[in-house]
Amino acid sequence: MIWYIIYSVSYLGGIKEVHRMEFIKDFTRKVTDTAKVAAKKSSDMVEITKLNFNIGSEEDKIKKTYTQIGEIVYHSYEKGEEIPQDLKELCEKVVATKKSIEKMRQQILSLKNIKICPTCKEELPEEVAFCPKCGTKQEVVVPVVQEEKAEDNVLLFGPKILEFLRPELRELIEPERLDQLTQIYEELKNRQE
Repeated sequence: MIWYIIYSVSYLGGIKEVHRMEFIKDFTRKVTDTAKVAAKKSSDMVEITKLNFNIGSEEDKIKKTYTQIGEIVYHSYEKGEEIPQDLKELCEKVVATKKSIEKMRQQILSLKNIKICPTCKEELPEEVAFCPKCGTKQEVVVPVVQEEKAEDNVLLFGPKILEFLRPELRELIEPERLDQLTQIYEELKNRQE
């Protein structure tokens, strides 16, 4: 009987062992299946990212081609060739924009006190007479200094300025000086007419 009990316990333990093994196999299969699904989705995401990148590259090619088409049309416009009216208007906008850009570049050069050599396009100080790179004679820009004269200010403001001064400031101006300023104003005004 002891043998029977040992055998029964051993048999029941075997069943438990079988159930444990089946549970482990089932769990392993589920983990494996989940990993396969995750790997597939990950692979799909990588492929989608690659495709989106390639689409972006192709769209950039289209934009570059559009730009090239526009440049061809603009060069035709510059040569005086006939182009459709709506494109002509766009080309005129480009011309106006180019002029605006050039004006701003000239302002920058002026603020930097430099000029561009017309031959080699080298940046040069404004006072240079010859380009050190190519030797081209440069136009020397002489800055015009405007001297401000009191008479100019009187002409700009005239006797009417007294109306805007506070009373205590009006009293500070000597009557003789006021008469002189008024006379100068009238003389300058008459010269300009």
